[in-house]
Amino acid sequence: MIDCKRALALLASVSLFVPLAFAQPGGIQKATEAQEDPATHTVRLTVIVSRNSGEAVTDLRADEFRVFDERLERKITYLHGVAVGDRGFQYEIGFGVPSAKTANEYHHVEVQITRPNLTVRAQKGYVAQIY
Repeated sequence: MIDCKRALALLASVSLFVPLAFAQPGGIQKATEAQEDPATHTVRLTVIVSRNSGEAVTDLRADEFRVFDERLERKITYLHGVAVGDRGFQYEIGFGVPSAKTANEYHHVEVQITRPNLTVRAQKGYVAQIY
């Protein structure tokens, strides 16, 4: 039988590739998506935030996230929180990026949280496209 920590770790690693399907009622702020410039595209990342104890953090706001795309800070234009299973929680954040200069261009991404004593797990990058 799989213990809860291992099951959550497995779920967290798999959930980075699973589309978000269920909304968490109350408490989560959904940032309004900004009108995109035709030369930009929204990149969405799945982010899991927990306390040092392992407990999921469910009350973060868009202004508490910072996203760096190739070391350049990007403005978050979308935030959505989702309950996963009995005790899990993940965020989907979005930010605008310009069209890539070449097809299939890899971009390194770093997600930070301004609230102290939290652990962040997020995708490490994405493949940009020409739009």
